[in-house]
This record gives sequence, structure tokens and C-alpha cells, in this order.
Amino acid sequence: MPVLDATGTGADMITIRYAALPEGLHARAEAQGRRTVIYLRPGLTAEQRRLSLRRARQSARMGYGPRLSGPGVALAVARHVAAGTLRNLAAAVRRHPIGFLLLSAGFAALVTWYALFVTVSVRLMLGPAPVPSSTPTPSACVTVGAARTCR
Repeated sequence: MPVLDATGTGADMITIRYAALPEGLHARAEAQGRRTVIYLRPGLTAEQRRLSLRRARQSARMGYGPRLSGPGVALAVARHVAAGTLRNLAAAVRRHPIGFLLLSAGFAALVTWYALFVTVSVRLMLGPAPVPSSTPTPSACVTVGAARTCR
């Protein structure tokens, strides 16, 4: 499904890949048809990656390299992060299938319990509070012989 821009036409797709770049160059953008590929140097910290993407956008704004829109780069970063997370999840599932099954069963149980508790309304029905009486109760009276004493 093509990504549409504000005019309704297909927008350029930006992807992020890793490549061995020359020393001192952290990012390079290349146009490949309607697709723009941003090559990043492997092993960058999160701050270096953010700054290199910013520098690539600034260079593109000055006319060096293909156009890089802010939302396009943000979407490319989001796709890149999501793909990395899914790759890590797939690797964990391949490495520990029983643990994944236990976690899935626990998650399914939580979802089921939530669905059951949301569909049922719980009402706390308390009886009316006892009204204090002004006459003493029989348990508060003590009878000693013929004399009766109440507290």
C-alpha cells in the first residue's frame, strides 16, 4: 500500500539501512527511484544516530542529496525501530519456545479475565446501618439479686 502525502499522490518512501561508511561520515542519503535510502554507520549510539539523521535532513534542505521530509524520516525511524523489535522478539521465540508459550498463555488468561470482569457489573450491597437506640440493651444490664443495674 503506497504512502500518500497531502495531495493524495504517492509519497517517497524512506528506509534506513546500515553500511560501512567512510570515517567521519555517520549518514548518507541516496535516491533510488521513488525510494530514498538513508545509510547509517553501524555501532552509533542513539544520540549519534539522532544527530546524524538531523544532519542528513539539514544537508538535504540545502540541496545536497535527495529531499528528506520530517514526517518521512520520523516514519522511517519508527519502522526501523519496530522492525528491530520484531526481529528481537522472533529471535527470543526461536531461542526459548516454552517460555514464549507460558508467557502467551499468561497473557491470554489476563485478557480473558479482563473481558469477563468488564462484562459483569459488581455492586456492593450493604444492609442499612443499625440505628442506635436510647434504651439500654439487655446485655448492658446486670442483675444482682433483686437489684438491676444498667450502664
